[in-house]
Amino acid sequence: KHQGYYGGGKNEQLQDMLNNYESSVLEWFTNVIDTISLKIPLPDNGTTAVEAVDSLINNYKVKEIEILYKESDALSSKILEVIDINSSLSSFVEEIPNASGAGPQWYYNFDYKSIKPYRTLPTSEQNRVYDNVPLKALAQEITANRVVYGNYLQKHTPPANLNYEVIQSDKSVLFDNYAQYPNHSVKQNRNYQVGFVLADRYGRASSVVLSSNDSDPNLAGSTIYIPYKSWDDVGGPEADISTGVTPNTDRIYSWLGNVLRVKLNNGIT
Repeated sequence: KHQGYYGGGKNEQLQDMLNNYESSVLEWFTNVIDTISLKIPLPDNGTTAVEAVDSLINNYKVKEIEILYKESDALSSKILEVIDINSSLSSFVEEIPNASGAGPQWYYNFDYKSIKPYRTLPTSEQNRVYDNVPLKALAQEITANRVVYGNYLQKHTPPANLNYEVIQSDKSVLFDNYAQYPNHSVKQNRNYQVGFVLADRYGRASSVVLSSNDSDPNLAGSTIYIPYKSWDDVGGPEADISTGVTPNTDRIYSWLGNVLRVKLNNGIT
């Protein structure tokens, strides 16, 4: 099954390498995942799960949640399951601690168990209505089966910039996504730029907002250059000529990769 490494399955590492050389078939390199837990955030936190579900029903008037399925090379989206929203939904809602400390965040837990979609979503329903509805309009007319707006404001006016900086740091096994990305790292000898896109609950998004520090060359801003790692950064296996001892042989294993981090110096208001 999909273990990710030679020797991670039922065979020893050497046997896996021999099988790879002789047949190019790796028995352990098959997908073993048959269940995915999908966490759907509820828009209002509430004190309890019941309050969060009640807000979904009463404040947002949500009656159903459709779980959609789309393959990477397909044009159409398909429906896996339709979830009725009622008071019993709270039994499937669980709390995940909020990193910001602003109270609990409630999620509906949907377990996808490799079921097949049962129908194709019509193309007329793929674009959500509010994707094309402006924020404000001074004129509205009905033409045939279309709604036409005039003198409209398409989206909110975003702030000119935000006070944040992008930094790089070493990965850690304590990261909450280390199991999913054990070997991933930021590529070296490249420039990266990180920006914010602000959106409201209806999906109306702003343009990319960059850092206010970009105008000051002495401050870290939205752009960062990742240089090549030096030999000392990852630890060198070369032996010391004078002593014959190989120093720092474990440092290459302690370096797990690099990640980008965003530090907000001021809150987004």
